[in-house]
Amino acid sequence: MSQFAGDVTFKEQPSELRFRSGSGWSNARTWIGAPHELDNFLDTGLPPLFTALSIRKGVVQTVVEAEYGVEDGRNNSPIADPISRIWTLDGTDVELSVWALPWVQAYLTTRPASEMRTINQFMSDALRDGTPEQLDGTALKKLYVLLSTKQETFRHTEHVLRKVQVVTRESELKAVHTDVNRVFNYHQLVQAEDTLPVAELIDAASLQDYLWLKGSPKVDQIGRGQFQINQEYTSGWIFEPFIFQTAGTSENVFKEPDDKTGRASF
Repeated sequence: MSQFAGDVTFKEQPSELRFRSGSGWSNARTWIGAPHELDNFLDTGLPPLFTALSIRKGVVQTVVEAEYGVEDGRNNSPIADPISRIWTLDGTDVELSVWALPWVQAYLTTRPASEMRTINQFMSDALRDGTPEQLDGTALKKLYVLLSTKQETFRHTEHVLRKVQVVTRESELKAVHTDVNRVFNYHQLVQAEDTLPVAELIDAASLQDYLWLKGSPKVDQIGRGQFQINQEYTSGWIFEPFIFQTAGTSENVFKEPDDKTGRASF
């Protein structure tokens, strides 16, 4: 059995590229050194960001193998950070008031907020007395027809766009709280999430028909040294600016809002 002589520190051996379905490419790196140097190597010599680690201890030598997720199978491919990134798009059917129909909201956005109570009162009086003539505009008269025939709700599919990233504790990626509870249009969304346009099986361009409300990010530990960062965006046609502000604004959320219109013009 061979013995170490002279330099007993851990020396790196030729690496090996590996591919696993569902996980992608990894670079397996191997070091061999004296057993009594193992703790020092793990503390100061082993490169971080590994996704798997194997230590084979022997009497005269110890073999350390670490796998690093890489972006592809080319030589000198950079370490993948995150280890994986998956975009998903979920649809949930919800019942909404007919007041939330796009063409109704399009009309209401042309009216100042101070008129909302008056419009609601006129609609209540028209439904009670059967007098739609007092309603202003074609949109309100069409809405009256729906409400008078007890069509008070409609089914709408609400989309949840979700980004899930798996990282190590040494990752440069963090949960981003900037613009949480703020509304993005499609252009703002792809600026903030530049990996979305190339997400697999998601037609990102079709998302431009919606506005997107950013939720709070969530971080979970899924294993020793590995974490999952979740970020969700919920779709909508219109978000009330008295409650939600547009992404990128610095307006104080505790300030009383102005009596403004333009709820759809984000």
